[in-house]
Amino acid sequence: MMSLYGWTALFGVFFLGLLFVLTYIATKRTEGLRDFLVAPTSYGPVWVGLAVGATACSAAATLGNPGLVYSYGWSGMWYGYGYGLMVIAWAVSAYQLNRFSRDLGANSLPDFFGKRFQSPFLRAFSAIVTLFLAFYIAGQFAGASLAITEMTPLTYTNGILIGAGIIVLYVMIGGAHAEILNSAIQGAFMLILGVIVIAAGFMSVGGIGEMNAAVVAQNPSLGANSMFGAPHFSTFNGPAIFLALGLFALTPQLSRLWMALDDEKNVKWTLLVSLIFMTVMYGLMLVGGLAGRAVAPGLETPDVATLILVSNAMPDVVYAFVGVAIFAAIMSTTAGLFLTCAIAVSNDLYKDTLVPLLGWNVDDSTLDRQTNIGTRLMILIMAIVALIIAFNPPNFLTGLMWIGIGAFAAAFVPILLWGSIWDGVTPTAAKVSAIVGFSIHTIGYFGLGQTLGMTLWTVPWRGSALGIVVSFVLCPLLSLATTQTLDESFLDDIFYRKRSSVSREITDRPEAGEVSDD
Repeated sequence: MMSLYGWTALFGVFFLGLLFVLTYIATKRTEGLRDFLVAPTSYGPVWVGLAVGATACSAAATLGNPGLVYSYGWSGMWYGYGYGLMVIAWAVSAYQLNRFSRDLGANSLPDFFGKRFQSPFLRAFSAIVTLFLAFYIAGQFAGASLAITEMTPLTYTNGILIGAGIIVLYVMIGGAHAEILNSAIQGAFMLILGVIVIAAGFMSVGGIGEMNAAVVAQNPSLGANSMFGAPHFSTFNGPAIFLALGLFALTPQLSRLWMALDDEKNVKWTLLVSLIFMTVMYGLMLVGGLAGRAVAPGLETPDVATLILVSNAMPDVVYAFVGVAIFAAIMSTTAGLFLTCAIAVSNDLYKDTLVPLLGWNVDDSTLDRQTNIGTRLMILIMAIVALIIAFNPPNFLTGLMWIGIGAFAAAFVPILLWGSIWDGVTPTAAKVSAIVGFSIHTIGYFGLGQTLGMTLWTVPWRGSALGIVVSFVLCPLLSLATTQTLDESFLDDIFYRKRSSVSREITDRPEAGEVSDD
């Protein structure tokens, strides 16, 4: 009978072999810089839907979020409720993101802001804030190491280094095509993982009612009647993480994937795939946390509750698959983060901002080559920065990730939403709203929380949610109070306004007295 380590090695070799094949296919599909950065309009709804879901759900969804429910009970599910809001946020923005990639050649979310508002400042500022996602990458590394150390005899340090090395290698080689292909396959692994965890919970404890009774017997504040039973999920912090997580859906590594969808008409089917995916992840979080607590109370590391639950209910072959699937989940998100941060520096800051601003005379082919090399180099640099952060892991992976997620969400998600649905947003309003949202999150967490020790502000999503709300309200008010500087014909084109098509029809008609070729 094969041991756990044997099964893990077998699944691990199969998984790595699959990554190798997909990365090879990706290199064959990559024909230029834009292919490497975005893989524009290249994939259908199943591929993009699975990639979006897998990139959204990672160490947090498979380890950290069940760990929150394990520690705080049902109040931790405020995080899970945000999964539904994520799909709504995608529905609002996906059409416009796909259009901008196709019509204006946007290569990233900072590039979207730069072109949507014709603002080099917004492109540069959003690219800089994107680099805060190094904290998110660090959380992925920590999660990968937890999975590796639970399933193999490797140490935490070796687990981090191996996980980081594999991810860096295939993203540097295959770029966006490798990210999307591998993330989609990893998403399929994650769906199977979700079903296994839910089945393990039902087999070990019973239905949701039995799980609730088991955790209430340990601590009444963990039950379904205590939705605000922990400081992290108080009457403000609970709804705050619901809002912040829902709008996390519009962070750069996720928004960029909609630019790879082959046809705007397929957005609705992609949304359906992502909805199914997020529903399964909701079940994984709830059952993994509650049933994990019922089966193994008193864990020193709550983030391993999912692994403990499966190990108690399933044979080694299934447990080994779960470990590899968790590693796959972590890789899918980390690959997107690496590429997003690298693009922010090499493409958005260097190629599209510094070179034009400084008036450097660089021909297009040379600039593309420099950007291509720079993107690969930045992937390695971001890995080193994130490794330094990850070597001192927090009690909860989710908290570490939100330091980076919160900064971008507070600054740019409101203007992305308003900018996608309303042509009246002015560049001035967008700039001010972004600065205010970013300042609220950053001053709140790093200033009031970490420096001054104010307990309420040590929760990273508190400042993010407050920044999102203020910025979301401020953006339309400032737009109404400031002058629109964008050309009307430009707005007609990007919003596909009917009067634009009507005016073209009138222009194309023969004048009175003329004879049409028809």
